[in-house]
Amino acid sequence: MEHRRLLAKQRALADEHVDLVRAIARRVWRNLGKRVNLGDLEGHGFDGLLWAAARFEEGRGATFATFAAYRIRGAMIDGVRALRAAAARDGLEAAAGVAATELGADDLMARLEAQRRLARAVARLRGRERHFVRRIYFEGVDIAAAGAEVGISKSWASRVHARTVRRLRAAVGDAA
Repeated sequence: MEHRRLLAKQRALADEHVDLVRAIARRVWRNLGKRVNLGDLEGHGFDGLLWAAARFEEGRGATFATFAAYRIRGAMIDGVRALRAAAARDGLEAAAGVAATELGADDLMARLEAQRRLARAVARLRGRERHFVRRIYFEGVDIAAAGAEVGISKSWASRVHARTVRRLRAAVGDAA
């Protein structure tokens, strides 16, 4: 979030809506199957609340609560995506860094075969899908930036990413 000083009126709006962040965080937490830390969601939500307080304009047809709710939830979802992308990158790096001496022969062969299946599945991806896998999981770029590089919105980029992950899972699972 871009950090800037909030005016007294903006600070008051944020202070009045702290409970909104907590309510949205609990809802998102339940919808995600409680696989993320509730405190992390609230932290991302507070960033969204501050962003909304700094940019809210009265008289545009929406209440502050409505305006802020979209940004709070969006900040939470963005935070979860960033954490998952980082975990995926760390997992790939850790898997690549395991020395052959740490694995038994059978385990090493199974891991190498799984890596081959994944490499074949990635090689069969179309250009845009391959672009997303490379940029998000190997280069650490977020979904919105990877989408902007190929001229699509963040929403559409998220759909393409989800479809690509489903295809990879199916391809690797089918070959097992």
